[in-house]
Amino acid sequence: MEQQLNAELSQSADLEKLITMEQFKISKVKLRNGKVQEGWEKGFYTLDEVRTKLAKHREAIAKAESEIERLRRQMANTGFNTIEAELI
Repeated sequence: MEQQLNAELSQSADLEKLITMEQFKISKVKLRNGKVQEGWEKGFYTLDEVRTKLAKHREAIAKAESEIERLRRQMANTGFNTIEAELI
């Protein structure tokens, strides 16, 4: 029982780390969106370049959000999360 709990704790902690990494990716892409906007305002990018860059950024955000949802579903199916297991 304790071995199983430790395995679930380890997996849950790993999933939490992966979720955090995906959230970090989203933050980085949002920062890049701001830089693209700034580049547009300063005349560094054409309208087509801005549209292309922002479309790629939207795809990256959607992919990361999808991965977060997948990881959360996986966490829900593993049983305990780290906090719950520590209470036991």
